[in-house]
Amino acid sequence: MEETPTEAPSRKKRRKRKSVEHGREENVVEEIGPGVANPEETHDVAVPLETPARAPGSGSSVKYVAPHLRPCATKESEEHTQIRRRIRGLLNRLSESNVESITGEVSSIYLSVGRSVSCQIISEEVLASCSSGPRGNEQYAAVFAAFVAGMACMVGIDFSAKLMASLAKSFENEYSKRDNLSLRNLSLLLSYLCIFGVCSSELIYDFLVTLSKRLKEIDVSTILTILQCCGMKIRADDPAAMKDFILGIQNRVNELKASSGDSQESINGKRMEFMLETILDIKNNKKRPKTRADKEMATKVTSWRHFNKRT
Repeated sequence: MEETPTEAPSRKKRRKRKSVEHGREENVVEEIGPGVANPEETHDVAVPLETPARAPGSGSSVKYVAPHLRPCATKESEEHTQIRRRIRGLLNRLSESNVESITGEVSSIYLSVGRSVSCQIISEEVLASCSSGPRGNEQYAAVFAAFVAGMACMVGIDFSAKLMASLAKSFENEYSKRDNLSLRNLSLLLSYLCIFGVCSSELIYDFLVTLSKRLKEIDVSTILTILQCCGMKIRADDPAAMKDFILGIQNRVNELKASSGDSQESINGKRMEFMLETILDIKNNKKRPKTRADKEMATKVTSWRHFNKRT
């Protein structure tokens, strides 16, 4: 009985101070009598503040995808995987006898899907097949070049343009790895793309000039591969550019001969001598006999072009 009146004012004063600090009205505190719990204070203790929901997988390495985008992302991923499998299966069966039919099937897939997605998938599969293909097999590279030329005739030149850009990036990657097998296969593909008219001889000349400025062992191998494959073709397209290239590479060879060290040893290698002999054969217009496969596929590509021009 004696302690209750002393506790009640102290509780009222304490609550009154809190109410002043929080900016509440004074009459609310006065209505609360002794022995009654403060509902506001109890609410603050019992119920925690509401925190925003965390994104699923925020603590893991899985990338978060918004809920409304999850069905679309899953569907696109599965669709792209199926398209890649179909194209890879068709390219694995690509040969001289069925290059026209498989090109037609791949072109229908290309037109049924988004152009950017299908072009990227087809370019990646073509370059992967060629870079890791048989060692220095010109027939293998010629078949894929004919396929690319046929696709360019059926779906448009934007396909071949994007593939050429991907080919340049792939060549730079393999050059940094010093993978001679992949570089030779990609060089053969580029050469036959020039033979079938996908790229111009000016591009080949620019590429050869870039390689001749460095003229390391790997550059000599690449130049030799291109000249053996399409040297006579680019000479017939632009004899003046071939003459300038021959003079430039001869001057570069003389500079290396005048220098000393590793360059002097590499310049006397058999590969370098063989490259110079090949350049002299091209200069003297000594033609390399074309194979049967080259003639057949060149005829097929020409017929595709005429057919697409009429349609």
